[in-house]
Amino acid sequence: MSWALSLHSPGEPPALVEWAPPASGPDEVLVEVTAAPITPLDLLCASGTSYFGVPATPYVPGVQGVGTVGGRPVWFPTSAGMRPGDGSMASVVAVPEAELVPLPDDADPVLVAALGLSAVAAHMALTWRGELAHGEQVIVLGAGGVVGQAAVRLAKAAGARRVVAAARSAAGRARAVAAGADAVVALDTSDVDELATRFTAAVDGPADLVLDPVFGVPAAAAARVLRAGGRLVNLGAMAGETSPITSSLLRGKSLRLLGYTNNELTRAQRAAAITMVAARVADGTLRVGHDTVPPADAPGAWARCVRGRRRSQNSGGAVGSAHCLAPRARDGLRGTDQQHRGDHGQDEAEDVQLPDVASAQQCRDRAADDRADQSQQQRGDDAEVLLAGLDQARERADDEAGDDEADHV
Repeated sequence: MSWALSLHSPGEPPALVEWAPPASGPDEVLVEVTAAPITPLDLLCASGTSYFGVPATPYVPGVQGVGTVGGRPVWFPTSAGMRPGDGSMASVVAVPEAELVPLPDDADPVLVAALGLSAVAAHMALTWRGELAHGEQVIVLGAGGVVGQAAVRLAKAAGARRVVAAARSAAGRARAVAAGADAVVALDTSDVDELATRFTAAVDGPADLVLDPVFGVPAAAAARVLRAGGRLVNLGAMAGETSPITSSLLRGKSLRLLGYTNNELTRAQRAAAITMVAARVADGTLRVGHDTVPPADAPGAWARCVRGRRRSQNSGGAVGSAHCLAPRARDGLRGTDQQHRGDHGQDEAEDVQLPDVASAQQCRDRAADDRADQSQQQRGDDAEVLLAGLDQARERADDEAGDDEADHV
């Protein structure tokens, strides 16, 4: 029997229900869903507080997903929560054929889903809006989150000579180091002068570009270490809707303060970016922590995401991971205690102690000292990826357990 997550009331977690597969309309195809991430946009739309308004209920959430059509892997978007209609969190969905993006067979579909539009935002903010050039120095704020981790990896892959990553928690900074950051800065103070001093100590001369998913005080502090004509691209406001960036700073350095949203991308731009993300997943450049859970546990996974987002908003931090549902298996409604945690360098303990400004090597040395005592710590920031079948969950856990151990910071 097919299943779906159905949201009946804004602000409440969706419920797992049995439902009849949809019929495809004109120019639509049926996609067997492999993985569907629980994203911040899903949570925002479902809360009824987004600028899209209160969604019509009941509906199936999920603004993106990965699945198969005729056995071939594809990525697809939906407008669930933004306009009437159902999303990706179901075993089978109807999608306009023109929206499908083919994926390479060697790209892990769950990892593509876990990164998805978060990695698209990082890529397009760096390149399309930020105009990142080879040899430039980049500051990534909120670097412990999915967008931030992807931005660190993509900036390094694009030839940035130095990437300085900033995050509120020590665990977030450790994730940034795992992603390839050259130095990290703690965002654990609201003193803009203190943060600016930390950034000055971390950069190698003035920075060229700031990627900013948080805004607020961190953005103002990072802007102070930009070179004349430097760029700051904002794509979020986890640290506040306003920022103490001064007019004199903007004018004195002729800084470029830019905004970014995935909603402004054309279909062709989005497809090209997803194709790039999948290729970088296939070659190992892009990865992020992710948990896999069965559909029966999906409401609990949703609630964990809501709690994590609230903590991040209250502290000015960034959500550390993407969360996905992966429904394809014969026993899709059955729960299981077997949970896969796709690692990729994300399981650092929250209480690891790091200095306010640290090089990547200092972070690695400190993590190595602490790892033995923390090896059994439960991860709290990995992406949650729903696997429907016990056999599938076990297979993925067996396949990747070695990677989980090898890639720890």
